[in-house]
Amino acid sequence: MTDNKNIVHGPEGKTTEIFIIVSVFLILIFIGTAAYHFIEGWTYIDSFYFAVSTLTTVGYGDIVPSTNGSKIFTAFYVLVGVSMFFYGLFSIGEHFVKIRITEIEQIMQAQGRAAGQTQKKVKTRDEILKEILKEYYEGYDKR
Repeated sequence: MTDNKNIVHGPEGKTTEIFIIVSVFLILIFIGTAAYHFIEGWTYIDSFYFAVSTLTTVGYGDIVPSTNGSKIFTAFYVLVGVSMFFYGLFSIGEHFVKIRITEIEQIMQAQGRAAGQTQKKVKTRDEILKEILKEYYEGYDKR
């Protein structure tokens, strides 16, 4: 059987990508915290809180930018930060979906070999993904 980590971008490649995504997100939080602290004069805790709630699109509304400079900064911060945050989130999710697809393909190939079949691929990736999603939603409905 093939190692799942090697099939999905190699172990170091994906680990490095996830590390970069997390690092970029932490840098964005740091930049936001520093900017709001200096532009608005907020405490570091309030600045950190606002930066995180803005990047994660929670936005409680209890703290709001009051100066024109911070409003302009926030507009760009949201455009860049939220885009990068969700790109990272979806990239990590994609990684786990690919691992699951690979596991299912390997099981199906093993079953095919055990049954004396010579076909390596029984179903397409789309069919496998549909099965995964169906399993997920059926499991979700049972909760």
